[in-house]
Amino acid sequence: ATSASIVFTNVNGHDTETLISSQAPAAPAAAHDPSAILEQVSAQLPGRHKQIQHLLHLFGPASALTLPSIFIYGSNAVGKTCTVQLTLAAMKAQHAFIDCLETYTPRLLYEHILNQLSDQQPSEANGFTGYGRCDSMPAFVKHLVDIVDQQSSSATIYIVLDNVDRLLAFKLPVLAAMLRLKELTQRNVCVLALSNLVWDKFQGGTGTIPPYLINFPAYDKAETLAILSLSRPPEVAPEVYVRFVELMWDVFHGPCRVVSELKHLVVLLLPDYLQPVTKGEIDASNTMALYRRFTPLLKSQLSRLYLRDVSTDEWKEQQLQPTTEGSASRPVSSKRLELPFHAKYLLVSAYLASANPPRTDARYFAKRQKRGSKRSKRMSMSAHDYDSQTLKGPKAFTLDRLLAIFYSIHEGVVTSSAELLSQIQSLVSLRFLQQTKSQDLLDGSKFKCNISFAAAKRLAQGLAFDLVAHLHEASS
Repeated sequence: ATSASIVFTNVNGHDTETLISSQAPAAPAAAHDPSAILEQVSAQLPGRHKQIQHLLHLFGPASALTLPSIFIYGSNAVGKTCTVQLTLAAMKAQHAFIDCLETYTPRLLYEHILNQLSDQQPSEANGFTGYGRCDSMPAFVKHLVDIVDQQSSSATIYIVLDNVDRLLAFKLPVLAAMLRLKELTQRNVCVLALSNLVWDKFQGGTGTIPPYLINFPAYDKAETLAILSLSRPPEVAPEVYVRFVELMWDVFHGPCRVVSELKHLVVLLLPDYLQPVTKGEIDASNTMALYRRFTPLLKSQLSRLYLRDVSTDEWKEQQLQPTTEGSASRPVSSKRLELPFHAKYLLVSAYLASANPPRTDARYFAKRQKRGSKRSKRMSMSAHDYDSQTLKGPKAFTLDRLLAIFYSIHEGVVTSSAELLSQIQSLVSLRFLQQTKSQDLLDGSKFKCNISFAAAKRLAQGLAFDLVAHLHEASS
């Protein structure tokens, strides 16, 4: 017989029960070495050693009583999902992974969990049938208890809810019940909730107990370089690849710290960076010469590439086209922006709002303002106006000012305000507009326009609108 005792400890304000056996079992079915798992997973996820160690400490042995719920939060692309998945896979723990983006009803959420835990995934072999129909939380709890009781081992069962903030859209308090599954089932079940939002955004509902919180911070430079170095092509020397990755970090770490976006840029631009080396024109160790050769391409094309105005395949095809006189820069940006009619006017209005000082709006956009008045001439000749707006970069503007310019330059029938706000949000998602203040469009938000003068001029020409005549710098 094996005697055991339960030790109660306090972890971050939560009482945790740990089962300690006084005699080790003869053949533990789910035994695992935490140090080996830590080394294995950390090698695949640079910069996440501390978080992996923290998770392994909370999980404990396979049959240990764990915390009822763990909330893991952090910004986009910081390794939350990969860390949890690889750690549970290395532990060989039974778990269900649910992306809440795919479960738009509580029934889908319940059935996805039950199908994975019971290993009855719908397929052609079983006629696309799963564990069974489950429409309510009480039924889900009953089925979950049945599945746990049918298991041969007493190992912890983990339920991972990725993008858990989507559960807030349900009318029923599904999230509150999911975080209390251990209490409801009286079984060794642990729920891991992953989100880009902080826990404060989830508070306010009745019956919600605070979970254990784990923060995943953004990667620093050393960690980002280590992650990108994992994708080094075998034919590229490590020192050459590291110098190129450092160059990309130095250029883009201000506006973009998302590792996936940086990796996308590295993969696309590395062949062009190494092209002089491949042709034998420049030695691979001559970093300055490679940088000078690479800079024109970086300046001429990267703005459109980063905005994803063209697909990756289209960009690669145009890179393979021979360079001819008059098109030395291989202008990917020559494509016309395909946007809805009102979205084009909004984008032109945004460019004007970013380029013109706010005090000149009455001069260019007030329909009853007389051009050529003394006050207008004094405004155009002030010393401050000689500072180039292009050199300063785009200026922030408010939503009210954007809509005012839009209504001024748009001569036709205007759609509803709700439709305009929806199209503004789409332009932000496409990164044509950058939201610099407040995430709510109606709560004092400010924007900047990310398109170039050439792109704005092409848009205006398609709308038969004279952009230059409404630019303060051009008429000063």
